[in-house]
Amino acid sequence: MDTDKELRWEDLPKAAREFTSFLDLIIDSIMEDHLPEWFVSTEIRCHKKRCHGTIYAKYSEIEDAIHWRCNTCKTSGVITNMGLNM
Repeated sequence: MDTDKELRWEDLPKAAREFTSFLDLIIDSIMEDHLPEWFVSTEIRCHKKRCHGTIYAKYSEIEDAIHWRCNTCKTSGVITNMGLNM
């Protein structure tokens, strides 16, 4: 890939686009739920193959981050630098 070119969504690998969209769904869900400080169901299905669990997430004001986890396979992550702690 030419480094002088602007990166386009279509140029990203499919797995990267899918995971980015998954994280975007989590962010949207938490924002709609008014930034809960405890884990709540996002009603989003886990992104792992063969897992049919649901993603639970919460917002940490101290960390300015969203913590998420699957209730079945325990896959989890943190979305940092949300820019909401002002």
